Amino acid sequence: MKTIKKHIPVTLVTGFLGSGKTTLVNRILSEAHGLRVALIINEFGEIGIDDSLIKGTQDFVQMDNGCLCCVLSEELVLLIAKLKQRTDFDAVVLETTGIADPLPIAWPFLREEFEDTFRFAGIVTVVDCLHLDAMLSAAAETKMQIERADYLYLSKTDLCDRQAVEDVKKRLESLNDNARFVMSDDPQWFKLIFEGDVQRVNPEDSHLKAHRHTHGSEGFCSLSVPLKDKKIKFERMEDFFEGLPKEVFRAKAIFKNADDDRMTVMHFVCGRVDFYDYDSERLRGEPAAVFIGKGFDPGELKALFEKAV
Repeated sequence: MKTIKKHIPVTLVTGFLGSGKTTLVNRILSEAHGLRVALIINEFGEIGIDDSLIKGTQDFVQMDNGCLCCVLSEELVLLIAKLKQRTDFDAVVLETTGIADPLPIAWPFLREEFEDTFRFAGIVTVVDCLHLDAMLSAAAETKMQIERADYLYLSKTDLCDRQAVEDVKKRLESLNDNARFVMSDDPQWFKLIFEGDVQRVNPEDSHLKAHRHTHGSEGFCSLSVPLKDKKIKFERMEDFFEGLPKEVFRAKAIFKNADDDRMTVMHFVCGRVDFYDYDSERLRGEPAAVFIGKGFDPGELKALFEKAV
């Protein structure tokens, strides 16, 4: 007698650089929803320094919370086939790069050989309510990711007043009036983005197209600077981040603060700089700084960075 498998929901999380994708993914991994999540991460840049990112020689790494983590390989279809053989997870989350077209990345899950195992729950586009206008002006990818969304997850609403959030909603509705809004404070947020069942038409051999689009859009560039064994004065890093050229859309650094020897995380998104202390025991990679944008010279920016900090 043939065993009928329970269909595993697949949720794709996208959104422009610095919109809050990793914050949402970390929330999915940490909240008490009772599901074991297989997390697939795709990063643009040579060094991944996000909290939830684990890089290694293995395809899959077991995380402390019982979830599964893997870094997106060159061939997504092969990775999905390996996941199909496993039984130690209940849902899949795929976090794309901030400059990816999410649709071709979603298509491989809809292939005939996976339809008895996976159910595509939808594309969740994280929208930064504080910087939406700046992001739409900076890159066409922002608009495209919004248009692709089945759900629009509104981030950084705590930094905006109520009217500003309503204005963002109206702007988003003008771009995609079919997507459902998911507020970060909605008690049903997790249920909303995992209980959908979205069917998409794939007009071509999708795994080839997905491979071409996985690593980022044409014209974008990144710079990664390792900071292992380096101590950096906080003020110097802050000054450099605040003076970044307009061609840099997103920057992030994890470094040892020379003033108190604490690990510090610094973010740059659309001209705004934020920072916080970092638990060194959570650091899974090496300290580094990453810069992503369009039209800057990585060699020149690296020289300026090293001179400044």
